[in-house]
Amino acid sequence: MLRDIGAFVVGMMVGMMANSGVLEISNAMHPMPEGLDPSDVEAMTAYIETLPTSGFLMAMLAHLSQAFFGGAVGAAISQDRPVPVALAIGGFSMLGGVMMMTMVKHPTWMYIELPLYWACAWGAAQLVLAVRQR
Repeated sequence: MLRDIGAFVVGMMVGMMANSGVLEISNAMHPMPEGLDPSDVEAMTAYIETLPTSGFLMAMLAHLSQAFFGGAVGAAISQDRPVPVALAIGGFSMLGGVMMMTMVKHPTWMYIELPLYWACAWGAAQLVLAVRQR
């Protein structure tokens, strides 16, 4: 049980690093205006409304990479419950996505990402299990 809790925590940390890494690439592709304060929801909303579709696709990739890479690491560390640990990481990642979508306006089509959090985490766990069976 303690190992599974650690697997969850480490998986979440790795997932957040993956998310941040993809967002850094996205920020290089679509730089924020000088002086923009990311904690200012209104200013961020105005900036996000100017993003091209590729900016939203990068954001989706960042969010889903958190569920996938976090889920993979969590599943790899967990011995007894790799799939539930990965799905918990996917669920918490999805919670973050829901919070972001309620705080900042996004195109309606981006809501397709919500069920994909669990799909990515589940897929990562299945990949870990397949590697273990070899």
